[in-house]
Amino acid sequence: MGFTAPGVAEFDACAAVMGRQGANGTALAQFATTTCANTQGLENLLGFLAEPVASLAGFMAGEFSLTARGLAGIADRLRASGARYAQADAAADADVRRRYPAVPGWFPELPASAGPTLDRTGQANYDDAAISLDPPPEAQDLIAAKLRDVSGALGAFEGIWQYLTGESLLALLVEPIVGNYGRLEYLQQAYGSLSDQAYLVADNERRATLRMSTRWDGEAAAGFEATMFRWHQGTGGLGDLAAVAAQTFGDAWSVVSETVNLILGALDSLIAGALASLAKAVAKVLLIEAAGLGPEDPVADVIAAISAVHDMYKALKAAVLVVKAIIFLINKLAGQIQGIADRVHRIATIVSTVHDLVADPSGTTKDLLSQGAQTTVDLEHTTAWDPVKGAVRIALLPQG
Repeated sequence: MGFTAPGVAEFDACAAVMGRQGANGTALAQFATTTCANTQGLENLLGFLAEPVASLAGFMAGEFSLTARGLAGIADRLRASGARYAQADAAADADVRRRYPAVPGWFPELPASAGPTLDRTGQANYDDAAISLDPPPEAQDLIAAKLRDVSGALGAFEGIWQYLTGESLLALLVEPIVGNYGRLEYLQQAYGSLSDQAYLVADNERRATLRMSTRWDGEAAAGFEATMFRWHQGTGGLGDLAAVAAQTFGDAWSVVSETVNLILGALDSLIAGALASLAKAVAKVLLIEAAGLGPEDPVADVIAAISAVHDMYKALKAAVLVVKAIIFLINKLAGQIQGIADRVHRIATIVSTVHDLVADPSGTTKDLLSQGAQTTVDLEHTTAWDPVKGAVRIALLPQG
């Protein structure tokens, strides 16, 4: 089989792009390890999320580290290929072919006209875009000030409540919900940035691959294209998974903040209503006890005392009902957070269900592979793209 190979400069230019994408992979792994793994403020009920958040970030970091090593290796192979072709002997092509895996049967080759067409529009080039990874603004603890106010107000009733019920209002109603709920919004932004920059790296890989594919032909070139298809599709899959995580944390922020605001509103009502009434009733009982029963009309005094005690327990009963309603909301919040933790745990398992993807792609996977072959850049930014389905492409990343 004949072949066409570009000069050393072309191989070196493509290698430089892949080397920079390898460095980008390292930066993305570091961002996942630090920013996406930030669990500060995930305490009490939010503590259910600490381990899943750290686990997901660790998975992402590991995959980006794999990408970094793999693309650095591709850069080395490209430089070696260019140097070997430059020797222009009969064994050169056979030697270069051995540097790239055989083309798998499922590999959807680029249409013959796609490369030159896109090349003329300037999309096939070695002008890779630089990534930008800035952590989001530090998470704002949006309920800290409110909880301080609530805690101070509840503290005024703490003694009465403990005397009448043996329980602590603060332990029941405040301590479980203390935490930095703004961390959810922070993680949404962090994973959104990780996704955008992973897509950018995938686009850089695609542009450089297409540029080389329009100048290099033969078995070795086909092996290179198939290998790079796995890398840029797998990198795009990492962007998809990060997009799924961003959506998950965004949904969590919306749902949880609504419930927390309901709890805070209920606490305000409890303080201004039932607890205020209970405090007045208790004060009346204590006043009667302090004054004692007078000799003027002992029967009336006894009736007044009984009435005051009755009013106190009536007010206590009303306060208990409100407290139970707030505890119901807190339990609802706990269930929501546990559900979010389960969702975060399941994100990485999107990939685990497609271990046979490379060996025997079918159905949705074939459609994704076809889309990947037909579109060079901005693949994941089309309106029809589904990151949940696209995330399975991580299984295409070459291992080792």
